[in-house]
Amino acid sequence: LRLNANDTARLTVVLAKKVADRYGLSLIVEQEALEELVNATYEDAQQYGGRGVMEKIGDLLTDDFLDLQGQRVSQARLVLEGERLKAVALAG
Repeated sequence: LRLNANDTARLTVVLAKKVADRYGLSLIVEQEALEELVNATYEDAQQYGGRGVMEKIGDLLTDDFLDLQGQRVSQARLVLEGERLKAVALAG
């Protein structure tokens, strides 16, 4: 089953939020970061489906998620800083 671009983006957001939830984080994904995340997970999605995407998201963001969890942050944004995806505390 091949998904169109909108479905791929929606599924990627759902999976990113699911990974973040493991660390007690509610995640907001900025559009620019979403585009990069879809690109970064594309090969894993093609080869391994959703499980591969979740593993890749974990590889990319676990350090940030652990750092935020250690700071007792509950809400985060996924942003693109330069060419790097980064989870940052949601200013509230």
